[in-house]
Amino acid sequence: MKREFACVILMLVMSPAAFSHFPILIHDAPFAEVNQAVKFMFAVGHPYEQEYTDPPKPEKVTAFGPNGQSTDLTASLTAGQYTVDTLTAKVWEFTYKPEAPGDCIVALNTAPEIGLNNMLNQEFLKVCLHVEEQGGWDTRTGQPLEIVPLTRPYGLEEGYVFTGQLLKGNEPLAGVSVEIEQFMTQVPAAEDLPPEPLITKVVKTDPNGVFTYTLPHPGWWIIAAYVENAGEIQKDGRTYTLSGLAALWIHVEKTFEQKFTSRIYIWQKHN
Repeated sequence: MKREFACVILMLVMSPAAFSHFPILIHDAPFAEVNQAVKFMFAVGHPYEQEYTDPPKPEKVTAFGPNGQSTDLTASLTAGQYTVDTLTAKVWEFTYKPEAPGDCIVALNTAPEIGLNNMLNQEFLKVCLHVEEQGGWDTRTGQPLEIVPLTRPYGLEEGYVFTGQLLKGNEPLAGVSVEIEQFMTQVPAAEDLPPEPLITKVVKTDPNGVFTYTLPHPGWWIIAAYVENAGEIQKDGRTYTLSGLAALWIHVEKTFEQKFTSRIYIWQKHN
């Protein structure tokens, strides 16, 4: 099965069935502290195969803090490089320093591209940054297409079940394919790649736009849904028909190995 997502450039010339790339938005601190500078990376490519294409500069990057405040980070975008094994890829980078404890949502809108028949193509990404205290991990960003977590999107160990909801504004989107893929930390040899259905997993949203998937391995995962003809959108004083991608990046931890005797055991032993 071919993946249905792509960088916005490919959207202009290819049908949805031929899309082949994912947008990537990850950071270097799944559990951050107040005033800690956290580095974010935006790239476009195959997360599992570690293949990349040059990404256009994003249109907008915004951090939504736990107290409802938002910070525009677009001006801080800088061109950078990502290196894995012998591969070097062009990426966009920015840094965010949280000023208060609580969960922060960083949202990125890719550069919009105008396709045929007055179609506007754009991708809407999100990632959660946990900062010392829980609160605000399901904050809405106001992006036209959005995946809202119903399971807390951090503190997940390998094998945990994740549930989310796909929305267009406040409207749940039913029957939409949601694709899930892991970001690998090394470049796999071609002969080591599994069949495509084992690389990109697929589930569908229910009548309420809700979907569920078990994340089997530690590391970064993308959860993404391409929505074709998602209604009208205003851009630069004109009205377009939106076709776009909603994506949420989630980090899964290794299973925590408990190395101390539990208090429950001690209580049972002495009572």
